[in-house]
Amino acid sequence: MTNKIETAAVLKLVDELTGPAKKAQASSNRLEKSLGKTQKQLTQLQGDRLKIGAFTQLRKQSHNTRLALNEQQQEVRRLAKEYRSTKEPTKKLSREFETAKRKAADLKQQHNRQVTSLGHLRGQLKKAGIETRNLSKHDRRLARDIDKTTASLRHQARALKRHNTAMKRYRQLADTSKGVAGKAAVVGAGGLGAAWLGGRGIGAAGEYKALLADVAVTAGMSDREVTKLKNKISELTDVTFKSREVLGDGAKVLIASGLDLKQTLGALPAIGKTATAADAEVQEVARTAFSLIDNLKIPTEELGHAMDMLTESGKLGRFELRDMAQYFPSLTAQAKRLGLDGAEGVATLGAALQIALKGAADPAEAANNMRNFLAKVTSPETIKRAADIYGINLERELK
Repeated sequence: MTNKIETAAVLKLVDELTGPAKKAQASSNRLEKSLGKTQKQLTQLQGDRLKIGAFTQLRKQSHNTRLALNEQQQEVRRLAKEYRSTKEPTKKLSREFETAKRKAADLKQQHNRQVTSLGHLRGQLKKAGIETRNLSKHDRRLARDIDKTTASLRHQARALKRHNTAMKRYRQLADTSKGVAGKAAVVGAGGLGAAWLGGRGIGAAGEYKALLADVAVTAGMSDREVTKLKNKISELTDVTFKSREVLGDGAKVLIASGLDLKQTLGALPAIGKTATAADAEVQEVARTAFSLIDNLKIPTEELGHAMDMLTESGKLGRFELRDMAQYFPSLTAQAKRLGLDGAEGVATLGAALQIALKGAADPAEAANNMRNFLAKVTSPETIKRAADIYGINLERELK
């Protein structure tokens, strides 16, 4: 009876460890489908931009052909007038006249073909929502869309690669688990179960349990609260493609920083999704999230929007979210002294970092320059000079 119970325990353990593989496969399929859709969008955008380039070039060629045709027709008229005014035209004049007429005819045919091609391209561009009267504006828009879509494609490709690597580990675990379960059923699970539990098979699971225990002690959480956290993390693994351990580390950062369980549960979805989209570390994104919540007073229910603003700012500029995750915590503390908070504070600081990077060699230098600027703006010397020279109470104005 004891062996049967222990065997059942091992089989249950195997099922718990390998069960996520099915969900992971479904997630992998969704990622591949999303990757294909993004690639299709990128191809369409690139095609539309190529059409704009082709239309612009052909329009210029058509204009030049029209000028050459006008010039050639003038030559034909001049030679025709000379030919008519001569009683006995020379062979040379006759040859020049015929050659001029032939060149004019060729140029007219060439111009007609170019006009026809322009009309065809204009129709294709119109179907794509592009008006030929303002091609430069559409070209700039397409360039931005291509950059954003290319960045999204890279993020999705990296996520799929990581996911496939995780799938490979799951399959290896499943194969190992089946062998262990079979042996347990034959020889009895007493000693074998202990070996399995102490071996590599549940190393990650053991680490995860230790992580939750550490979080529970730090926050003084009850068993019921730990269960809520576990359920939230399990729920997010499918939509963020992050492991329980990685998401657990993010939760640990938030709780260790001072957030309560409710705030942590509210912030985790935005953190996990942002880390996946920006290919950033969950712990660094969690620190950024805490700085937004603590320094810029962003409510957890609005954290997703704030993260989207930073992600978009990173895509449009060169100071990416992974850089912001590294430098934002210290910068937001200084920005708070300037009265920056809420969504407006997030947008202002994100844009300021993009501007700072234009005059810096790399994000680290840009962040340092921004840090120095914020420090000087609120320094006692600046406050005194503002009062003495301009009569401005800077501290009051910044509140």
